[in-house]
Amino acid sequence: MFVAVKYRLETYLDMNPDPEADVDVYDYHLAIQGEVYVYPPETGDDGVLAGNIEAYYVDIEGARAAGARTLDVFDAGGYWGEAWNSYFNFLYEHEGEDILALFLGDEEDLNLRRKPLYEEASRKNLLIIEDVFIEPQHQGRGLGLAAIWNTVRHFGRDCSLVLLKALPLVNQDSSPGEVAIATAKLERHFERLGFKTAESGASSVMYLDLDNERPSLVETLNSL
Repeated sequence: MFVAVKYRLETYLDMNPDPEADVDVYDYHLAIQGEVYVYPPETGDDGVLAGNIEAYYVDIEGARAAGARTLDVFDAGGYWGEAWNSYFNFLYEHEGEDILALFLGDEEDLNLRRKPLYEEASRKNLLIIEDVFIEPQHQGRGLGLAAIWNTVRHFGRDCSLVLLKALPLVNQDSSPGEVAIATAKLERHFERLGFKTAESGASSVMYLDLDNERPSLVETLNSL
């Protein structure tokens, strides 16, 4: 079976920029949308859409070199949804007020301290895996893992860290215990790619350290 991931890239333009701002922080975000196709022998040349993957590349180094605050870069990435706060807290320690209050206030500067893992990283750019979905009839063959592996290979070349959150699909009436079991199972699944779990506030963030050796695709799929 042959698998292809077809990517579409999106950049964002602020059509009403602040005339006093020197940097457009949207220049340092790249949205990555991928469709996962499988090509079983019986379908000939016609691929079958099996799922999708969504990711974001964040050029922290480029933004900082242009004079942008890290806080503003993350603020511009608010389209990540609720997860962005967990990613920010995973990377940085901050003093004083709650981070959300700082966005709403007039704080001109924020004393940020990189946490050890991020401080020691050779590059500060990030690849964030926002979502991976594989259709039920195609699950169990490692397609989601392959899609993540391929996305990291192509878009993580000048990053040191890849971040994601294990968010299992559960019923709305699932108990906290059931959600915890499903989350732990999904975390073990992502560990096959080399991801590790680190606590960040009330929720966990998984990270892949690209400065260290990680499993190959063959090793990952053989672990299933």
